[in-house]
Amino acid sequence: MSLLAELKRRNVLRVIAAYIAVAWLIIQVVETLFPMFGFSDDAARTVVIMLAIGLLPAVVLSWAFELTPEGLRRDSRVDHSAPSAIAMAKRLDRLIVVALVLAVGYFAVDKFVFDPARDAALREQAREEGRAEALIGSYGDKSIAVLPFADMSPQRDQGWFSEGIAEELLNLLARVPELRVISRSSAFSIAREDLEIPEIAQRLNVAHVLEGSVRVSGNKIRITAQLIDARTDTHLWSDTYTRELVDVFAIQDEIATRVVRDMEVALLGEAPRAYRTDPEALRLTLQARQLFWAEGSWTDSAHILVEMYEQVLDIDPNYVPALINLRWVLWQLARDPGENAEAHVQRQLQLTVRAASIAPNDPLVLAATGWDAFEYSGDIETAAENLEKAVELAPSNLNVLVTAAGFAERIGAYDVVLALRERQVSVDPRCFGCLGMLVRAYINVDRLDDAMQTWQEYSRLVPGQRYWTLGMLYLLRGEPAEGLAVFETEGVINDTARDVGRAIMLHDLGRHDEARAALARHVENFGDQNPTGTAAALAWMDDYEAAFELLHRTLEENGSSEIIRGMNQPHWRKLREHPRWKEIATKIGLDPERVAALDFDPRIP
Repeated sequence: MSLLAELKRRNVLRVIAAYIAVAWLIIQVVETLFPMFGFSDDAARTVVIMLAIGLLPAVVLSWAFELTPEGLRRDSRVDHSAPSAIAMAKRLDRLIVVALVLAVGYFAVDKFVFDPARDAALREQAREEGRAEALIGSYGDKSIAVLPFADMSPQRDQGWFSEGIAEELLNLLARVPELRVISRSSAFSIAREDLEIPEIAQRLNVAHVLEGSVRVSGNKIRITAQLIDARTDTHLWSDTYTRELVDVFAIQDEIATRVVRDMEVALLGEAPRAYRTDPEALRLTLQARQLFWAEGSWTDSAHILVEMYEQVLDIDPNYVPALINLRWVLWQLARDPGENAEAHVQRQLQLTVRAASIAPNDPLVLAATGWDAFEYSGDIETAAENLEKAVELAPSNLNVLVTAAGFAERIGAYDVVLALRERQVSVDPRCFGCLGMLVRAYINVDRLDDAMQTWQEYSRLVPGQRYWTLGMLYLLRGEPAEGLAVFETEGVINDTARDVGRAIMLHDLGRHDEARAALARHVENFGDQNPTGTAAALAWMDDYEAAFELLHRTLEENGSSEIIRGMNQPHWRKLREHPRWKEIATKIGLDPERVAALDFDPRIP
């Protein structure tokens, strides 16, 4: 009898086939489940090796023994023509078939269920790694995070002051265009997670970290600062400065200058210098900043902030940080219902003019003057010039970036908006609001896959927010049914906008009667509050005559602000693309030819 025939007779080939099928299935399951439970690749590799080694004993046993109803028996004592032996061979055949069916089934599930999820995770990982590599490639070693300085005062009651000093240093360094400086919110929040310096740097994609401590005792101050190469976790330098409190500004200048020098940053001009003021004015300013960053109601703290900054300006009317900070608080207050908007705006404009007379080339002053020129005078040329210069001088200052991006969005410069929004995320990676704004920036340049990936990242940070944007994203992806489901979900869409979204989705689903009914319900309940939303929905539903009639009426009754605020929303697209939009754009000071002549394109590193 040949060897092959003997192998068949002894069921060795069946055992090998069954063993390989079951082993393959086990390996696939291990590859899927082990990572979920934190096992390393070594554990999976061990399973594969053990299964491979186990094949030889299985072959030897199947050659020497036969499985019978009475248990394992030596092959020489088994009658292979007996019914029980034939039945056992059939059982082995069925085992092989079952293993193969399970393997094919697992393959199908893995292909169509697990694979898409893995691919999405890999794409997201590659996207994050690509973003980090792009940042590192762009800046090399020229990136830094400033962590909150420790309070070493005797009573440990000067935390607001020590953190304020760190923020002052951060703001100084952010005025060096060649540096990428992580914003306060991201740097300070991650510092509270008790991580090692290399891990902090890795999460923030920076090469250097500045940390230190502050001790205040009477009129004496001692600041210790140390610059760390985060990749090697080694100190490049560490120094202690003990001076009179009035010399704190000189200390800041010295630290910033040394950081820039040791990071080998080539300055295009002079190193930035801290604004000098009375020590009491500095204390009040840092306390106000701490109050601003504290958790709590904006309404409760806004008027306190106004009082504190007014006290600062009573001490030093020329202190530019207080002028600009107070201006920003008033700008916010002017938008709160129940506030005296006109009085707030007038005071805001006075502050901007005064700051510009003192420090015309300060990036925050340039941003403020640019925005005021646009919002209150319709002077888009001055706005573009000042905001472009502000970004070039301080491309790591989040307030400058947000202001410039807001202007770019209003003039429809969507490529510029995207560059600025991506820059926001690079300097403030933990800013969920920045991610939300980046979603809309991707939508407006039709990078819808990037928009969806960014929205998923955003929604993990802030569950249940910006669902309007998600609904519109589904709409532009050609998935109105998914968009409608978003607007039908209770509690995730503001009531004043819900029926506008429903109407648009229903229209694209071909349910025109229901769409008109939803929009009519919106007009009945909220028409006075949201006329521009109604106009956008009418245009989306192809009723352009009614849409433009409503826009013209809104302009006459309420001015241009409502239209300017809303016109860059995704559902305004059909309005903006209609030939009659030029009439509206011209009336609100954004005539297409005038806007095109701006060539607003700030240099972003």
